[in-house]
Amino acid sequence: MENHTTEELTILLCDFRNLMGLFEACTTPESFQALNRLFAQLHQIWIEQHGSIHHVSGEQILVTFKRCNFHAIDAMKAAIMLRHYLQEFYQIHSNFSLKLTPIGIGVHTGWRRKSFFSFENRLDAFAIDDLIHTASRIESLIDFYGCIALASATTIERIHSQQSFLNLQEPSNQFLYRWIDSLAPRGKQKGIELYEILGSQAYPIEAGKVRSRLVFQNGIEAWQQHNPSLALNYFQLAIAQTPEDTIAKLYIKRCQNILTSLAPQSTG
Repeated sequence: MENHTTEELTILLCDFRNLMGLFEACTTPESFQALNRLFAQLHQIWIEQHGSIHHVSGEQILVTFKRCNFHAIDAMKAAIMLRHYLQEFYQIHSNFSLKLTPIGIGVHTGWRRKSFFSFENRLDAFAIDDLIHTASRIESLIDFYGCIALASATTIERIHSQQSFLNLQEPSNQFLYRWIDSLAPRGKQKGIELYEILGSQAYPIEAGKVRSRLVFQNGIEAWQQHNPSLALNYFQLAIAQTPEDTIAKLYIKRCQNILTSLAPQSTG
């Protein structure tokens, strides 16, 4: 009989870009007080959503969510509220927004083995390290896609299964997200499906992308059906509605590259 149990949890990795620049911007007592209020509020958000800080390293903060039947939902709400509060903070303290580039948020759900013997505890540590590695890999793609927050498909799937415990009439429980890509992380055979977190009905952190979400989704479906010409039309419509949509721009380039490669080559 194996002497261990398993638990499922969700990890949120938050990377504060240029955090040192933010501290350097604090040249007055008032700015230090504002910064203290900022991190106190962020900590309060994690507490309210039943998260606990697992690790702090440099400019990254890793928060774990373990509440049974709700951990993925808790992490999603924390990610949305985190970004929403930062937007409000920057509007009030514009000097900080000039020093701190947008944060990156990666959310991932997985299983961790809890063991009772010292040797198996090492396996347990490896298991959570693997979850952290995947969350870190997801967060590292923020700059490539030019977005704010990404979640793995396992997180989105768990949210779907946990929503039966929610009051879906509550706007803060109506999450907004969209599928954007699939990739295979280094050292992994199985690919990861990526979703961009757009907010909730109560807190739409990417309002423009929410408005063009249906057109973008049509483009993704055409892309997955290997129809780059139709996909290109949809992504161009998405850009017309939301010019700042960097992911739609990425797919426009992908479609154009394929169409160029399929075009007849001149023999003259």
